[in-house]
Amino acid sequence: MRLFDLEQYYFNPHAIPLFISVGLIALLGWKVVASRRSKANLYFGLLCLNITFWLFFTALGYLVRDNERLALLWFQLDWIGVSYISISVYAFVVHFLGKERPLAIKTGYGLGSFFCLLELTINPMMTGVKKFPWGFFVQRDVRWSIFFFLFFFGYMIAAFCEMIIAYRQTRDPARRNLIKYVIVAFAVAYLGSMDFLPTYGLNIYPWGFAFITAFVIINAYAILRHHLMDINIVIKKTLFYSVISAALASLYAGVVTLLARVMENQAFASGPSIGILASFTSNPKFYCVSYITGMLSCLGMGIFVAVARPRRLKPGFGPCFPS
Repeated sequence: MRLFDLEQYYFNPHAIPLFISVGLIALLGWKVVASRRSKANLYFGLLCLNITFWLFFTALGYLVRDNERLALLWFQLDWIGVSYISISVYAFVVHFLGKERPLAIKTGYGLGSFFCLLELTINPMMTGVKKFPWGFFVQRDVRWSIFFFLFFFGYMIAAFCEMIIAYRQTRDPARRNLIKYVIVAFAVAYLGSMDFLPTYGLNIYPWGFAFITAFVIINAYAILRHHLMDINIVIKKTLFYSVISAALASLYAGVVTLLARVMENQAFASGPSIGILASFTSNPKFYCVSYITGMLSCLGMGIFVAVARPRRLKPGFGPCFPS
């Protein structure tokens, strides 16, 4: 199997939003870890690394042309990230709230490692890959998946229980506000679990990358506005404007893709003029130019995350959680 043979791959516009999300989540994780080496921040950085693995290798699976074995390999590798997402969320939440759950965390990482090694070796959960309109996607065995879901969603529920209990018990309005942002951010991120649905043959588009991008935006806002995770970011107006332009450009790229998909579906039902327009918008060059435009503008977001200078808050300046 020629892993790096370019003939095995093709330009698939559906992979581009995943690569954009990979860049954003990786930059967020790096910035959080670089700002403060607390356990909470380190576990948040580890979570971002897990999500990066998941989306990056899934995107590579989308790019495979016809080789099912190659596509399956990339989806096996994305399991390295998926296996540790929920336990990393739980570990971050525990330390963010200033609690200690060493046994639960060690057990969770042990179980995550077990599922990861299982998938990379005998691989009983994967039955193969299936070609969808957006590209290859992995298919799973329901029987084996039950055990993983008990682990995955069990730690998810435990993390939300910890946050809800802490939110109800605290009387500090600033602390309550930060906990609220974390709850909302992870509630949005976990909507990305809908990506499990196509793995059982359902023709449902995997929008997980969109929820992860929203997760990044919510956390970035909480860091800027409320100094989440004890981070204070110094920004300039030009960088602020670059964020706004990046958001608008991303919206533009999404509208372009939606237009192309609609045109493809309506081409044969709406006459020759619509057919000509559909053939234009469904052309890979059209996708390429549109997405490149969006990605170049998204460099504004990248510049913001990379150049904005993180610094520790001074004592008494804003809320700070022990970890």
